[in-house]
Amino acid sequence: MSYTQFRNNYLTEAENRLAAVNISTATTNELLAAGALYKMAAAIAEADLIGPSALRLLELMSGGQLQTWLQDAANRETFERILSSPEAMRAVAASSTAMQAVAASSTAMQAVAASSTAMQAVAASSTAMQAVAASSTAMPMQAVAASSTAMQAVAASSTAMQAVAASSTAMSALLANSAAWNTVVASSTAMQAVAASSTAMNAVLNDSVARGALWASSTALAAIQNAPAAVIDSLLTHPRVSMMNNNPSNLTSTFISGKSMTLRVRNTGGSDTNYLRDLAGGSGSGDDVFTTTTAWTTRVRAYSNLRHYNWSNNYPFQAYVVNMN
Repeated sequence: MSYTQFRNNYLTEAENRLAAVNISTATTNELLAAGALYKMAAAIAEADLIGPSALRLLELMSGGQLQTWLQDAANRETFERILSSPEAMRAVAASSTAMQAVAASSTAMQAVAASSTAMQAVAASSTAMQAVAASSTAMPMQAVAASSTAMQAVAASSTAMQAVAASSTAMSALLANSAAWNTVVASSTAMQAVAASSTAMNAVLNDSVARGALWASSTALAAIQNAPAAVIDSLLTHPRVSMMNNNPSNLTSTFISGKSMTLRVRNTGGSDTNYLRDLAGGSGSGDDVFTTTTAWTTRVRAYSNLRHYNWSNNYPFQAYVVNMN
């Protein structure tokens, strides 16, 4: 008999016995017994349905066994009650064995992703997120990405996003869902994790929809601006990145048509001032001014029809530019 079946059977029997008690004619002992039964029934009705036995049950099952087990209505009810209990889910999320089973069952993952209580526990646990993000299949992360409830929890958790950003499989599943990715680019916490991972950033630059959302988000651009130098270094050889190079002294301006994003800029002829701007911005608007020595400076900006502009002289400069189209 499952935990849920015992609970339901007990409460039904208790209700029947209490209904049979005639308060006006019952003896003292009968009233004491009825009161004790009522108290016990109330405790069982309100009790957290997770117990050590429920956690052990999950730990003893493989993903396939859990998938089969959840086809039974009573078992599914037990699992749903586990998901609704913060204490229960903290225990499940802390167990790598239990989470491996959950992550390998599509029914379990869909239920977890739909539960805000469950996802809060999963997103806060590196053990749980490792099971989801590092799975050999995309299914667990696809379930998370398909749920707005799940993505809100994941995007708000640096622990969760670090696990996702480190996994090419998880990033592919995330980027395949535009709504999920939009949640990420709107979150500074989530984007800090993405920007700190060369795995994640390479995946983003390889995806046209993801690039568009990134280019349009000031939150995302700010996170990349503060990315570790090693991550920016790794992106400079990406096929999407090219060098915008203005070395000839007689070149007055340089254009790159379409959506662009700068990564690094430098002057090659000393501390002269250079300007990059949106072509559509017009004179005196949209300037990105950089006055540096020959050292590279990380400057992440989004442009539409990027233009190099100088006021009076032709200053040599270089810029790493990402084609975001």
